Formats: sequence, structure tokens, C-alpha cells
Amino acid sequence: MADDQDQDSKTEEPTGKRVSEAEDKGQVAQSQEISTWIMLGTFALTLVTFGGFAASGLARHMASYLDGAVRIEGRIGDIVTGLGELFGWSALFVLPIFVALAVAAVLSHVLQHPITLSTEKLAPDIARLSPMAGFKRLFSLHTLTEFVKNLIKLVVVGVVMFVVLRPEVIKLSTAVGIEPIQVLELIRKLVMKALIAVLAILFIIALADFVYQKWEYMRSLRMTKQEIKDEHKETEGSPEIKGRLRSLRMQRARARMMAAVPKADVVVTNPTHFAVALAYEPDAMAAPKCIAKGADLLAVRIRQIAQENDVPVIENPPLARALHAGVEVDEEIRPEHYQAVAEIITFVFQLKGKALPQRPTG
Repeated sequence: MADDQDQDSKTEEPTGKRVSEAEDKGQVAQSQEISTWIMLGTFALTLVTFGGFAASGLARHMASYLDGAVRIEGRIGDIVTGLGELFGWSALFVLPIFVALAVAAVLSHVLQHPITLSTEKLAPDIARLSPMAGFKRLFSLHTLTEFVKNLIKLVVVGVVMFVVLRPEVIKLSTAVGIEPIQVLELIRKLVMKALIAVLAILFIIALADFVYQKWEYMRSLRMTKQEIKDEHKETEGSPEIKGRLRSLRMQRARARMMAAVPKADVVVTNPTHFAVALAYEPDAMAAPKCIAKGADLLAVRIRQIAQENDVPVIENPPLARALHAGVEVDEEIRPEHYQAVAEIITFVFQLKGKALPQRPTG
């Protein structure tokens, strides 16, 4: 009950970090039905391509063994030797099938998800030995779902096998007096019909199970709103800390900007809302540069520092608004402001007795 309530509170889709951590622990969406279908399909394909050769080879060696057993008149040693050779040839003929199935087993997992190396499941877990935990797993919704799914699969496959194989079994039971190789060929055809029928049914079941397992996997990784917040804090820092750091950065940047105001050639003001400090060195700059700007209280402070350091303060509301909106600190003014700024710079340089700079041209 507690587990159900806990799962109900997990309403948020898992984050990429949550999914990645689960994969690192070896927890991936895996459909056993897909694996079963691939292995069964591989077996059928191997049987089609190699089954006839294997069946004829086994029949030939079996006939040879039975013929030899009759001729050696019951000598136990020779019978055992012949039986060993028969088993050896049998293993040789069926070996490709086992190799193909082994490859298919690996391939079925790789196709669903890349191989992940994790020691998480190899580590001892005391909780797995708990009788109570085992009891909960035994009667969990997942166990019930798997039981119902397997029961439906068993019934469907059983019905299909009965419908497909019943006529063939009757035909085989009436095959009396035929050669062993013919019996094996009939059995091979019977198995192939059964495999094709089962593969068709299992393909539909496998697709449905794959979709369900993917959904169930993502559902099991769902997170609560608090878990989302905690992960966000862990990866990016808490909003309070981020806000504090951002505030400190702004304070430092503002302090550096204020320290540059005394070096300005002129401060253009609104006069009450905006202030933009400009500096111009004809030999080093292509155009005047904004070295400080601010609005409201910050604008008042820029004007105060300018007045304290004998930096001319020029009131030009349209230009002050345009410069504040269009030019960032440490950027040169834009060409559309050249004319207005050039007039102010020329006026200021004349006041200070400095050499007049060449007017920027746009």
C-alpha cells in the first residue's frame, strides 16, 4: 500500500539524468517477448537453411549405426563405440543451431538497448533475501501482469498449434513403413509449420509487450515534484544561491563601471532617468565608447561621480535614451549616433582646450 501511494505521488516524467542513472545501474527497458521472438525466428531460419542437411546426415548415420548394431551381434564394446560416434555426429550437425541461438540471444538485447556494463546487480543486496520483500514481489501488480500475459500467450499459442498441427500429426501417425529419412523430413516440415504459426502470433505479442515494457519502465522512473526540484538544485544550484551569485556579479560589474566614470570625457543625461558616460581617444578608438550607463538611482550616482571628478554633464534627453537603449557598456556607439555625439564631443574638447578629434563618418 505504501509503495502504491509513493508511486501515485510520482507524477512527473523522468529527467534525462534520472534515466541515465538507471541505465548505469543496469535498469533498462527490456522485452523478454522480443528476445523470445528473435531466438525462435533464428531457430526457424537455421532449420530452413541447415535443417535438411542435418536431418539427412543424422538419418544416414543412424541407419548406419542400426545396421552395424545388427551385424556385430550384440558386442557391447562395439555398440558403445558406435553409439558414441552417432552422438558425436549428432552434436556436429546441431552445433550451428546452438551457435546461431547464442548470437541471437546477444543480438536480441543489443537491438533493444546498447550493452551497459554495470556491477550494481552483482553487488550483494540484503533486501533481496528479505521474506517480506519477496512476498511483496510475489503479489505485486507487475507479477500479476506477467502472469496474465503469459497465460494469454500460452492459450493463444496452444490454440494456434492445435489448429495448425492436428492434420499433420494425423498424417504422420498413418505413415507406416517409410524410411527413417522420410520420417525425419516429415518431422522437420511439421516443426517448420509450427514455428511459422507461433512466430506470427508471437510477433504481435512481442510488439505489444515492447510498447508496454517501455511504458512501464518510464512509469517506474517517474519522479515527484520535490525530486525534480532537488535534482535541479544538485545540478544547477539552488535558486537562492544562484540569485546571490548573480547579485554579487552585478555588484562587481557595477563597481568596475563606476570606477570608470572619472575617465569619461562626457556624461549624457536625460536628465533625471538616464545617464551614459562616453570616452573618446582619437588615436585608439574608431568611435566614442560607452564606459558606463544607468537608469534612475544608478543614473543619479553616475552624474554625482562625474560632477565630483569635473566630467562635463550634458543634458540631451533623446540622445541619452537612445544611447542607453542601443549601446552596451564597453561598446562603441552606433553610426546613427555619430552626428549627435560628435557635436557633444567637439563642444567638450573645446571647453577643455583639447585637440579636436576628426568626426567619425558613417
